[in-house]
This record gives sequence, structure tokens and C-alpha cells, in this order.
Amino acid sequence: MNVVGSTSSRHKAAFFVGLNDNMGPVAENTKVVFDHVVTNVGDAYNEQSGKFTAPADGVYQFNVVISAQGRQKV
Repeated sequence: MNVVGSTSSRHKAAFFVGLNDNMGPVAENTKVVFDHVVTNVGDAYNEQSGKFTAPADGVYQFNVVISAQGRQKV
């Protein structure tokens, strides 16, 4: 996952995270806490809770890649 947002140089936020191990199957509405933090500019991603808190009003883009193995559903 990669998120970038900025309204000024004071409020930069970007994070790139992943999972060290496979996850699932999971129930509906399961919170995913990413345990492999590659970068966390501005500390907007909380590694303990898995939540991103926007440091300023603005537009933020989230890119997510999900894959399944074999005949599993995503």
C-alpha cells in the first residue's frame, strides 16, 4: 500500500507497508495491521493500530494490491 498527500511542506505524509506473512481466510470487516513498514514519512501510519491519520485536510490516494493463491477468492 502506498499513500501520498501534501498540502504544504509541513504536512507531508507517505507510507509504504506490507505483510510479512500470508493472512486468511478472514471474516468480513477484518482490520489489517501491516507489520512490515518500509517507509513512514510524517509518522501518519500507526504501526500498532494499523490506522492512517491524515495530517491535514486534502485528497489522499490509497493503492492496494491483493492476491489469492490457488482457487481462493479475494
